[in-house]
Amino acid sequence: MTRNTSLQGHSRVSVTVPCLNESKNVGRTIETLQEVLNEMLDYEVIVINDGSNDDTQKLVEELQAKNAKITLINHSTTKGRGYSIREGYSVSKFEYLICFNGKYDIPADQMKLIFEPIGKEDLIISYQANTYERPFIRRLFSKLYTLILNLSFGLSLKYFNGSSLIKKEHFQRLELHSDSYALDAEILIKLIKSGISYQEVPVNDIIEDERNTRSNSLPNILGVFQFYIKTFLEINILRRKY
Repeated sequence: MTRNTSLQGHSRVSVTVPCLNESKNVGRTIETLQEVLNEMLDYEVIVINDGSNDDTQKLVEELQAKNAKITLINHSTTKGRGYSIREGYSVSKFEYLICFNGKYDIPADQMKLIFEPIGKEDLIISYQANTYERPFIRRLFSKLYTLILNLSFGLSLKYFNGSSLIKKEHFQRLELHSDSYALDAEILIKLIKSGISYQEVPVNDIIEDERNTRSNSLPNILGVFQFYIKTFLEINILRRKY
């Protein structure tokens, strides 16, 4: 398979894949990452098994035996998606970082769109272009969330919860607190407020069945609220710089 050398250069990417009971999807997620990255970049995949009680660990170990670029970290108890991402980013070896969920929500052709601008800006932010496919209530809450964050922090982003490609050197400067789904927004807000350059990239996600989403759980809602209060104080009251 021929690698796209115009994208490769000396860039290498560490991909974190947080999983909680994703035995039905994590294999396809990792295989898609391998398909995309084998063509484009040097990489490693760090799978964080966040206390799953299904066959997630077994399936990842089978893939790991076939590909030395896959690392598996197991949690005995569930620590949260945000915690898992921070852990994956902290142990990563390469200069670019990104997270893709274990539930397989971005197909290969859309995943490539996120990696194609690598090196052009400090931060590549993907946003959901096919929001019209989501149920009305989910779209409404997502738009309100985006509006509140943009108004609160002086930003104009289209979406805060997509996969973002960042330089590890910028990530290491941040003081992060979120263990929940809010970590994506916390990272973006603090990076952009630090003055780095960024580019937004539209992607068509695979829309999740609302019955299976964990983003509406009470622990996650509380985590988002805590993130908002802490980040608002840090950025707007304490004027903390990163």
